[in-house]
Amino acid sequence: MIQKATGSDDTSSSDSGLGSLCLSLNATESTTVSNCNCFTGVNGYDKGEYQCADIEEDFDITEAQLLTWNPWLGTDCDTKLYANLNDTDTRAVCIGVAPTQTGYIYRCQEFFTVESGDDCSTMETEFGVTLAQLYKWNPSIGKTCTNLWLGYTYCVKGPTATASSSASAPTQTGIASNCNEYYTVVSGDSCAAVKGAFEITFAQLYEWNPVIGSDCQYLDVGYAICVGVS
Repeated sequence: MIQKATGSDDTSSSDSGLGSLCLSLNATESTTVSNCNCFTGVNGYDKGEYQCADIEEDFDITEAQLLTWNPWLGTDCDTKLYANLNDTDTRAVCIGVAPTQTGYIYRCQEFFTVESGDDCSTMETEFGVTLAQLYKWNPSIGKTCTNLWLGYTYCVKGPTATASSSASAPTQTGIASNCNEYYTVVSGDSCAAVKGAFEITFAQLYEWNPVIGSDCQYLDVGYAICVGVS
């Protein structure tokens, strides 16, 4: 059943008229908000010529929006915008987001915007997924898909993070002795990302990997951490 939304605080690409300006790009930076549905791109050869203020002006967005949707820009937007780009490289920058319901899975790779006439079977057929997967990634829809909202986006491709039964990278001291699922931390990861991808709590993550610290301040790139126990 599709329901009409009564309102949203988000500025979506459709609301702002950005649709025709959106490029066919996927997020290139791991911390880009996962409900971004409109990207532009910057090219390495534009460094020094096209800056964050230009993006804000060209796409009629605020600095706060640009930084919220692209946390990787940090506190030095113009520098981070082109960091480590060669002249031939392109980096995707989020310039618009679609409204979502609460609870969708962290680091969703692809979203679908519901239009009149759509239902969960539409997404199942188009993206080759099951209702069980849709519910897992979008619990707000309900187990029988009775709570789709018209104009809202839903996750149709889950996170890529996968666990293995043995550590494929070095582990740190204190890891759970009965660990049977490991994940290797990559650049841009956070405890929120890990627990969201593997559907565990931070309490479990910390119990199995005490070295990460009570505030997840020591989640070191390149090390295998425990994300499941026997």
